[in-house]
Amino acid sequence: MVKNRFIKFLFFKIVVNPIEKSKLILMENEDYEYYLTKGIALFGLTRDRQNQALRERNAVMCEIRDLADLIIKLESRGKIFDGNKKWFGTNEKKFLLDDIFRVGMLWQAENLGNEFYIENNNYFMKHNYQFKNGRNSYLTTEIFPILNNGKINIKNLDKYGLPSKLGDGDLDYYHPQNKSVARFFAYSDRAYLNCNWDPASSDAELGVRAKIFKKFN
Repeated sequence: MVKNRFIKFLFFKIVVNPIEKSKLILMENEDYEYYLTKGIALFGLTRDRQNQALRERNAVMCEIRDLADLIIKLESRGKIFDGNKKWFGTNEKKFLLDDIFRVGMLWQAENLGNEFYIENNNYFMKHNYQFKNGRNSYLTTEIFPILNNGKINIKNLDKYGLPSKLGDGDLDYYHPQNKSVARFFAYSDRAYLNCNWDPASSDAELGVRAKIFKKFN
Protein backbone atom coordinates (compact mmCIF):
# COMPACT_ATOMS: atom_id res chain seq x y z
CA MET A 1 0.00 0.00 0.00
CA VAL A 2 2.76 2.45 0.90
CA LYS A 3 4.55 1.68 -2.34
CA ASN A 4 1.42 2.37 -4.40
CA ARG A 5 0.81 5.67 -2.60
CA PHE A 6 4.39 6.73 -3.30
CA ILE A 7 4.02 5.94 -6.98
CA LYS A 8 0.84 7.98 -7.22
CA PHE A 9 2.44 10.93 -5.42
CA LEU A 10 5.42 10.80 -7.76
CA PHE A 11 3.21 10.69 -10.85
CA PHE A 12 1.04 13.53 -9.51
CA LYS A 13 4.11 15.75 -9.48
CA ILE A 14 4.77 14.98 -13.15
CA VAL A 15 1.67 16.89 -14.19
CA VAL A 16 1.25 19.52 -11.51
CA ASN A 17 4.87 20.67 -11.24
CA PRO A 18 7.04 21.77 -14.18
CA ILE A 19 7.23 18.77 -16.47
CA GLU A 20 10.40 16.71 -16.26
CA LYS A 21 11.34 15.29 -19.63
CA SER A 22 12.62 12.10 -18.00
CA LYS A 23 9.04 11.39 -16.87
CA LEU A 24 7.69 11.51 -20.43
CA ILE A 25 7.48 8.96 -23.23
CA LEU A 26 8.08 10.13 -26.79
CA MET A 27 5.23 9.01 -29.04
CA GLU A 28 4.27 9.55 -32.66
CA ASN A 29 1.37 9.01 -35.02
CA GLU A 30 0.93 9.68 -38.73
CA ASP A 31 0.46 13.42 -38.12
CA TYR A 32 2.82 14.52 -35.34
CA GLU A 33 5.06 13.64 -32.41
CA TYR A 34 3.90 14.10 -28.85
CA TYR A 35 4.60 13.00 -25.28
CA LEU A 36 2.64 10.96 -22.75
CA THR A 37 3.40 10.97 -19.06
CA LYS A 38 4.67 7.64 -17.77
CA GLY A 39 2.07 7.58 -15.04
CA ILE A 40 -1.38 8.97 -14.30
CA ALA A 41 -2.18 11.81 -11.92
CA LEU A 42 -4.88 14.14 -10.57
CA PHE A 43 -6.70 11.39 -8.69
CA GLY A 44 -10.09 12.04 -7.16
CA LEU A 45 -10.91 15.12 -9.23
CA THR A 46 -13.87 15.57 -11.54
CA ARG A 47 -13.21 15.41 -15.25
CA ASP A 48 -13.64 19.17 -15.57
CA ARG A 49 -11.09 19.85 -12.84
CA GLN A 50 -8.66 17.38 -14.39
CA ASN A 51 -9.00 19.16 -17.73
CA GLN A 52 -8.45 22.52 -16.07
CA ALA A 53 -5.26 21.30 -14.38
CA LEU A 54 -4.00 19.85 -17.67
CA ARG A 55 -4.64 23.10 -19.53
CA GLU A 56 -2.50 24.91 -16.97
CA ARG A 57 0.36 22.69 -18.13
CA ASN A 58 -0.46 23.06 -21.87
CA ALA A 59 -1.61 19.45 -21.88
CA VAL A 60 -4.75 17.48 -22.73
CA MET A 61 -6.09 14.05 -21.79
CA CYS A 62 -4.60 10.98 -23.38
CA GLU A 63 -7.15 9.43 -25.76
CA ILE A 64 -8.02 5.80 -26.49
CA ARG A 65 -5.81 5.62 -29.57
CA ASP A 66 -2.89 7.17 -27.67
CA LEU A 67 -3.14 4.65 -24.83
CA ALA A 68 -3.47 1.74 -27.27
CA ASP A 69 -0.37 2.90 -29.14
CA LEU A 70 1.51 3.22 -25.84
CA ILE A 71 0.60 -0.32 -24.80
CA ILE A 72 1.56 -1.73 -28.21
CA LYS A 73 4.85 0.17 -28.08
CA LEU A 74 5.64 -1.10 -24.59
CA GLU A 75 4.85 -4.68 -25.62
CA SER A 76 7.07 -4.48 -28.69
CA ARG A 77 10.78 -5.14 -28.93
CA GLY A 78 11.43 -1.71 -30.36
CA LYS A 79 13.28 1.03 -28.54
CA ILE A 80 11.35 3.62 -26.55
CA PHE A 81 12.68 7.02 -25.61
CA ASP A 82 11.84 9.47 -22.88
CA GLY A 83 11.52 13.24 -23.29
CA ASN A 84 15.31 13.56 -23.26
CA LYS A 85 15.53 11.05 -26.12
CA LYS A 86 17.12 8.62 -23.68
CA TRP A 87 16.35 4.99 -24.39
CA PHE A 88 14.88 2.98 -21.56
CA GLY A 89 15.14 -0.77 -21.33
CA THR A 90 13.13 -3.92 -20.81
CA ASN A 91 12.73 -3.59 -17.05
CA GLU A 92 11.21 -0.13 -17.23
CA LYS A 93 8.95 -1.17 -20.11
CA LYS A 94 7.67 -4.04 -17.99
CA PHE A 95 7.20 -1.79 -14.98
CA LEU A 96 5.11 0.66 -17.01
CA LEU A 97 3.00 -2.12 -18.53
CA ASP A 98 2.43 -3.67 -15.11
CA ASP A 99 1.36 -0.26 -13.82
CA ILE A 100 -1.11 0.25 -16.68
CA PHE A 101 -2.65 -3.19 -16.17
CA ARG A 102 -2.22 -3.08 -12.37
CA VAL A 103 -0.44 -6.44 -12.24
CA GLY A 104 -0.41 -7.48 -8.59
CA MET A 105 -1.78 -4.06 -7.59
CA LEU A 106 -5.02 -2.46 -6.47
CA TRP A 107 -7.49 -1.32 -9.13
CA GLN A 108 -7.00 1.98 -10.89
CA ALA A 109 -8.69 3.84 -13.73
CA GLU A 110 -7.80 6.69 -16.04
CA ASN A 111 -10.05 9.13 -17.81
CA LEU A 112 -9.55 9.26 -21.58
CA GLY A 113 -10.24 12.30 -23.72
CA ASN A 114 -12.88 10.78 -26.03
CA GLU A 115 -16.47 11.97 -25.58
CA PHE A 116 -19.57 10.49 -27.23
CA TYR A 117 -23.08 11.63 -28.03
CA ILE A 118 -26.05 10.57 -30.15
CA GLU A 119 -27.93 12.88 -32.47
CA ASN A 120 -30.77 11.74 -34.74
CA ASN A 121 -29.81 8.12 -33.97
CA ASN A 122 -26.27 8.74 -35.23
CA TYR A 123 -23.20 8.36 -33.02
CA PHE A 124 -20.56 11.07 -32.80
CA MET A 125 -17.23 11.34 -30.99
CA LYS A 126 -15.27 14.38 -29.88
CA HIS A 127 -11.56 13.62 -30.14
CA ASN A 128 -8.12 14.86 -31.20
CA TYR A 129 -8.13 17.47 -28.46
CA GLN A 130 -5.40 20.09 -28.56
CA PHE A 131 -4.75 23.13 -26.42
CA LYS A 132 -3.93 26.17 -28.54
CA ASN A 133 -3.87 29.89 -27.78
CA GLY A 134 -5.44 29.39 -24.37
CA ARG A 135 -8.36 27.25 -25.51
CA ASN A 136 -9.19 23.67 -26.42
CA SER A 137 -9.82 22.61 -29.99
CA TYR A 138 -11.14 19.23 -31.06
CA LEU A 139 -12.67 17.30 -33.93
CA THR A 140 -16.18 15.88 -34.05
CA THR A 141 -16.49 12.72 -36.14
CA GLU A 142 -19.44 10.49 -36.90
CA ILE A 143 -18.59 6.97 -35.78
CA PHE A 144 -20.13 3.55 -36.27
CA PRO A 145 -19.27 1.72 -33.04
CA ILE A 146 -20.00 -1.89 -32.27
CA LEU A 147 -23.11 -1.66 -30.09
CA ASN A 148 -22.50 -4.86 -28.19
CA ASN A 149 -20.26 -5.38 -25.20
CA GLY A 150 -17.61 -8.06 -25.27
CA LYS A 151 -13.95 -9.00 -25.39
CA ILE A 152 -11.61 -7.10 -27.72
CA ASN A 153 -7.96 -7.12 -28.73
CA ILE A 154 -6.23 -3.78 -28.27
CA LYS A 155 -4.35 -4.42 -31.53
CA ASN A 156 -7.65 -4.46 -33.44
CA LEU A 157 -8.72 -0.89 -32.75
CA ASP A 158 -9.40 1.50 -35.62
CA LYS A 159 -7.74 4.90 -36.08
CA TYR A 160 -10.14 6.41 -33.54
CA GLY A 161 -9.39 3.75 -30.94
CA LEU A 162 -12.68 1.87 -31.33
CA PRO A 163 -12.82 -1.92 -31.79
CA SER A 164 -13.35 -3.35 -35.25
CA LYS A 165 -14.60 -6.71 -33.95
CA LEU A 166 -15.41 -8.60 -30.77
CA GLY A 167 -14.39 -11.90 -29.31
CA ASP A 168 -10.67 -12.27 -29.97
CA GLY A 169 -8.98 -10.57 -27.01
CA ASP A 170 -8.82 -10.26 -23.24
CA LEU A 171 -9.85 -6.61 -22.84
CA ASP A 172 -13.48 -6.01 -21.82
CA TYR A 173 -15.27 -3.43 -23.97
CA TYR A 174 -18.41 -1.45 -23.18
CA HIS A 175 -19.86 0.50 -26.09
CA PRO A 176 -20.57 4.26 -26.19
CA GLN A 177 -23.80 5.76 -24.89
CA ASN A 178 -25.30 9.21 -25.31
CA LYS A 179 -23.24 11.86 -23.49
CA SER A 180 -20.71 9.33 -22.24
CA VAL A 181 -16.92 9.38 -21.99
CA ALA A 182 -14.13 6.82 -22.22
CA ARG A 183 -12.13 5.34 -19.35
CA PHE A 184 -9.56 2.60 -19.02
CA PHE A 185 -9.99 0.49 -15.88
CA ALA A 186 -7.66 -2.24 -14.65
CA TYR A 187 -6.95 -4.40 -11.65
CA SER A 188 -4.69 -7.42 -11.26
CA ASP A 189 -5.92 -9.76 -14.04
CA ARG A 190 -8.76 -7.76 -15.67
CA ALA A 191 -8.84 -4.66 -17.85
CA TYR A 192 -11.71 -2.71 -19.38
CA LEU A 193 -12.20 -0.10 -22.06
CA ASN A 194 -15.39 1.62 -20.96
CA CYS A 195 -16.94 4.06 -23.43
CA ASN A 196 -20.15 4.45 -21.43
CA TRP A 197 -19.08 6.38 -18.31
CA ASP A 198 -20.78 9.41 -16.84
CA PRO A 199 -18.43 12.42 -17.31
CA ALA A 200 -19.55 13.91 -13.99
CA SER A 201 -18.33 11.02 -11.82
CA SER A 202 -15.02 10.91 -9.97
CA ASP A 203 -13.19 8.48 -7.70
CA ALA A 204 -10.12 8.43 -5.50
CA GLU A 205 -8.55 5.85 -7.84
CA LEU A 206 -9.48 7.69 -11.06
CA GLY A 207 -6.65 9.70 -12.59
CA VAL A 208 -5.54 10.96 -15.98
CA ARG A 209 -2.50 10.58 -18.23
CA ALA A 210 -1.27 13.83 -19.74
CA LYS A 211 -0.65 14.26 -23.45
CA ILE A 212 1.75 17.07 -24.34
CA PHE A 213 2.50 18.15 -27.88
CA LYS A 214 6.18 18.14 -28.68
CA LYS A 215 6.25 21.80 -29.60
CA PHE A 216 5.69 22.65 -25.93
CA ASN A 217 9.45 22.72 -25.35
